[in-house]
Amino acid sequence: MPNITFIIGNGFDLQIGLKTRYIDFYKIYCDIKNNDSDLITKFKKQILQDEAQGWKNWSDFELGMGQQAKEFSTHGDFLSCFDNFVIQFNTYLGNECNSIDWNSVDQTLKNEFVQSILNFTTRVKSVPQNTFEQALVVLQNQKTSYAFLQFNYTNAFDKLLESVKTQIAPQGTRRIISCNLHVHGELDNRPVIGVDSIEQIKKQSFSESIKTVFVKPLFLEAIQARNVSVQIPAKKAIDTIKSSNIICVFGASMGETDKTWWKEVGNWLQNKDKFLIIFDVCGDEDERISPLSFLSRENDVNTRKEAIYGRVATLAERTDTIKEESRKKVIIELDNTMFNFKLPKKHMSMKI
Repeated sequence: MPNITFIIGNGFDLQIGLKTRYIDFYKIYCDIKNNDSDLITKFKKQILQDEAQGWKNWSDFELGMGQQAKEFSTHGDFLSCFDNFVIQFNTYLGNECNSIDWNSVDQTLKNEFVQSILNFTTRVKSVPQNTFEQALVVLQNQKTSYAFLQFNYTNAFDKLLESVKTQIAPQGTRRIISCNLHVHGELDNRPVIGVDSIEQIKKQSFSESIKTVFVKPLFLEAIQARNVSVQIPAKKAIDTIKSSNIICVFGASMGETDKTWWKEVGNWLQNKDKFLIIFDVCGDEDERISPLSFLSRENDVNTRKEAIYGRVATLAERTDTIKEESRKKVIIELDNTMFNFKLPKKHMSMKI
């Protein structure tokens, strides 16, 4: 069955108004509390120092933890600090999700959500609309399957999708929703945080138990091993990617700690009539009517696109093919109107 797949990252939560950046959380987490142990207090102070050196994103924290592993005296110290961080992180995200006033989410917001999914090609302005004709032609006489692979842990996208699923896939039409998967887990259900490979841990002597919960692929394998008869979301996600005609990426960072997934996308992209559409940002445009401001903007856009092309190629380990043969199949749409809305918020204090 033809498949249009959306890869959704933390950028979606930011777009709708949630404060789910790493820098939003660590400032609250690093507030030292009276019941913090000496170990946790030291860990929080270290995070503040690491932030000053460039830890800005979740992938920076994950990769940074792997690099800082050598600073921990024992395996137990590392695990205690990591465990404390994940527990507090889960609580923080839960509070953020609870801040949404779902009773005030009107049909206008829901319609924008639906249109971003069903009419995603109209949000692409950098290439002609007929660019995607060959990839979509097989959809004309068959059911169109929409799949959603979430790399965030929150439930906002899930609730919106549930509220409009009959608009996206009405009964009696040729549209279905095939899956909505949290690839790395979700709130209160084993969120998977860590590095992508053992090599990203700068202390190879760490015990296998530490590697099991801090190396994402190993953690996912361990979760799968608990019930081998039921595929975990990550396993289903690989099959979904392979069967896709078009993959749209919105708000997903391209970090080293998710390299496994970008390699899957890179392999998929080698097939005929496949398109990868990356919705990203370049920043606000200068509204002045000036040739120089126009040229400056063009330079910014081209620089940003080149950076994204290069990043995708590097992570997919297909530098030559993605930059040359597959380049036309990677569409980078900057400052787009996808999911162009904010969700209403309750008035509540944030505590963790």
